[in-house]
Amino acid sequence: MRQYTWLVGLILVILLAALAAQPFLSRPGLPRDTDAELHVFRAAELGYALQGGAGYVRWAPNFWYGYGYPIFNYYAPLCYYLANAFALLPNLDIVSGTKAVFILGLLLGALGTFSLGRKLFGLRAALVAAAAFTFSPYILFVNPHMRGDLPEFFALSLLPWLIRFQIQNSKFKVANFVLSAFLWTALILTHNLMALILSAILAVWLLWQLNFKPRVSNLGLVLLVAGLSAFFWLPFVAERSAVHLTVIGEGHFDFHNHFVAWRTLFGPSQPLDMGATSPKFQYNLGLAQWLLALPALPLAFLYRHKPQGKVLAFFVLCSLVLILLMLSPSAFIWEAVPLMSYIQFPWRLLGPAALTLAMCMGGAIWGIEETTKQESKETSVLASRILHLASCILRPSSLILHPSFFILLILGLALPAMYPPMWSPDFGPTTPLGMLQVELAGHYLGTTSTGDFVPATVKAHPPANSDLVASYQQGNIDKFDRATLPSGATAKVIEHGPTHDRFQVYSPQSFAARVLTFYFPGWQVKIDGQPVSIRPSDPHGLIEFDIAPGAHDIVVSFGSTPARTIGTFISLLALVFVGLWIAISKFKIGAAKIEPQGQACALKFKSLKLGPEIVVVLAFILFKFAIADPCDTCFRYTSPPGQVLGAQHTLSAPVDFGHHIELLGYGLPSTQVQSGGKLALTLYWKAATPVPKNYQVFAHLVRPITTLWGQSDKLNPGDFPTSRWPLDKFVWDDHTLTILPGTPPGEYQLGVGLYTLADGARAPIFDASGQIVADSLLLPVTIRVLPARTDPSSLEMDKRQNMAYNGATLLGHTLESAEVRAPGFVRITLFWQATQNAPSMPARVQISLVDAQGQPTTQIESEPAGGIYPPTQWKRGQIVRDIYSLWLGEQSAAGTFTVRVKVDDGQAIDLATVQISK
Repeated sequence: MRQYTWLVGLILVILLAALAAQPFLSRPGLPRDTDAELHVFRAAELGYALQGGAGYVRWAPNFWYGYGYPIFNYYAPLCYYLANAFALLPNLDIVSGTKAVFILGLLLGALGTFSLGRKLFGLRAALVAAAAFTFSPYILFVNPHMRGDLPEFFALSLLPWLIRFQIQNSKFKVANFVLSAFLWTALILTHNLMALILSAILAVWLLWQLNFKPRVSNLGLVLLVAGLSAFFWLPFVAERSAVHLTVIGEGHFDFHNHFVAWRTLFGPSQPLDMGATSPKFQYNLGLAQWLLALPALPLAFLYRHKPQGKVLAFFVLCSLVLILLMLSPSAFIWEAVPLMSYIQFPWRLLGPAALTLAMCMGGAIWGIEETTKQESKETSVLASRILHLASCILRPSSLILHPSFFILLILGLALPAMYPPMWSPDFGPTTPLGMLQVELAGHYLGTTSTGDFVPATVKAHPPANSDLVASYQQGNIDKFDRATLPSGATAKVIEHGPTHDRFQVYSPQSFAARVLTFYFPGWQVKIDGQPVSIRPSDPHGLIEFDIAPGAHDIVVSFGSTPARTIGTFISLLALVFVGLWIAISKFKIGAAKIEPQGQACALKFKSLKLGPEIVVVLAFILFKFAIADPCDTCFRYTSPPGQVLGAQHTLSAPVDFGHHIELLGYGLPSTQVQSGGKLALTLYWKAATPVPKNYQVFAHLVRPITTLWGQSDKLNPGDFPTSRWPLDKFVWDDHTLTILPGTPPGEYQLGVGLYTLADGARAPIFDASGQIVADSLLLPVTIRVLPARTDPSSLEMDKRQNMAYNGATLLGHTLESAEVRAPGFVRITLFWQATQNAPSMPARVQISLVDAQGQPTTQIESEPAGGIYPPTQWKRGQIVRDIYSLWLGEQSAAGTFTVRVKVDDGQAIDLATVQISK
């Protein structure tokens, strides 16, 4: 009966996983507006390389306008191999194969959590844990559908299996050791960053079980994993400097910009507006996930001396740490701990938190049942009283605390996340030409938006080569740069493959030949069978080499390097070791149990039969398909074209930017912000006509309009290239403006606009008659900046002055740019600090731009901060930022000028020099 019940539980978990995967199972294709598109193209590219005989693929030959680059040498490729394996099945292509990996990830994650929960806490607890993990917002919706990050999603599905096979007991098991090694290796080959995060969690788990006294076997496991994966990580480390890799720094990849507000993190999932191109979603834990995990806190303490209590304490502490690290108060930890900044997005931790909270929930189920039966067995007076009180609370609540109710609450609160936006059933071509056309359309290059993994020898990104593009269109790829051929010379393509090209070249004279492939370690050239030296072209980093006069057979091929050869040898050696070890040992699979005596930890809510759970799961599936799915307004809604139903503020009429894009409205949760703080803003855009170019967006806090006190700039409004915006949906564009420290308290305005990155030209704003009226829009709202304590170290001054006046000190200054092109602004910022309340000085500040003869060419005279915050209102110790914008007209002379400041009737001081050009 026990085996039959376990099988029923397994079937229920598979049903839940299928329910979570329903959008993938019921819809053809995959979306083109998430990272899923990039992973389809990477899988397709890897497939073409495999078909061309590339072996283990390190080079993507068709990316970057056909120049190729080594993305697979650095980006973990396991998911792409799996996608190609699925694509070998009948009636499946690479898009279906990629989708199959998404579905496999959901199934593996659900089954792994179920298996882990059953070994730790019993069958019913395992069902609850599997449901909690599978239907957590990040696993169910955010990662697979809104982000489309296939490798990260798949990596998360491996964690419960890794923990499951590392439940320690006194008897060493070869099978568990080997399976753990292969699973850990698979994790490393799945997603670089998530492998670091999950490996840290796994390492703590191994130490936790042994009271932080590591076993020799644990060290052996780490060494074996390092050996098995050496073919990937060793070249990555050794050849890291050979590519551009910008994964941290200011802007989008700065972790400071991606902490989650606590209201969002702990809030419920909200219904989506299907009228948005990319509906707004939340980075949240899931209301059911954290609420139902709360009992684990006292239960972990109450049963801390039991094996299950110790395990539960691990998951409770992990959950608390992960939650803390997603909130902004943990910024000091991110800043202090090396490598944490490489995680980039604190909300990534929602993935592992989904598992730890799920196991907390499973442990709570075990603890609740244990509490109701342990009261009479406890001999300690205090513990007996605690247990008696707990059992009195739990018995009347037996229905609410029943596992079936937990599952119902999990599924019910997950309903808004079960309806991802629709996508086109036709994904489009995934041929080399199809991928090249996507790049030519300006969407991205090499399936990245930041130029990562481009060889370091590429000093300037080359444009697309028209001859190479034409050869792709003709189906006969020719990578010989014919612009390098001297008069009378010829070149013929003999053979082309993903990692080699063969040409027949004749030239009456010697010349420097160029192949339209990026130079990178491993590429080599042989002329008539003899290797020759190669070099990167300047500045585009393409392969160049010298050819002597005459007819020659030239082979350009991609080979190994010492790091790749050594890494591969180590991995093969580790694999042979594992094979021999298995051959001479008794390979029996079995995870250790928390309590060797057997069923002490199994739940017995009156019966091991799963009748209530079966009823709940089947009833919910019936409700979803029969009632929720046909109802278009129950758990999602759709804004009509040209409207935003959820907008906080709509404009009286859409604002026309460039005759292509309209601004429909905006959202502003708060109109007050502290100096140095952050201001949230949402803009609602819509394409009025097909947008011919990709615009960038800015949101500025200004007063006057030429002076900027805070800003947010994004590469793509709504993180979606404007050239791909549909005409029937709006774009939800979230911003967080960082207010400059020391910004004077007062009232400001918000200016928003669009511009092109290449030349900085702003999209003009047209009125109803078609006349240009501005290049930025001031929103009809007033923002009040409140005073705040400012740390002088945050001011980033170019030079400290520390010049004292009556009641105030000029701390220093910052020049925006030492080189300015006219027409334009010379902007300089002064920093004042009040040494007493309401200082009478400085009263007037004069800023001048002085030529070589000492004559002022332009100047400004005003109160500090332009009267926004007069010195008579300053408080002792307060720092005030004071910005001046000196206009240079078209008639301004070129040359070297000096920025000079004079306070009241005091002595003039030269602050900085500026080079003016025309």
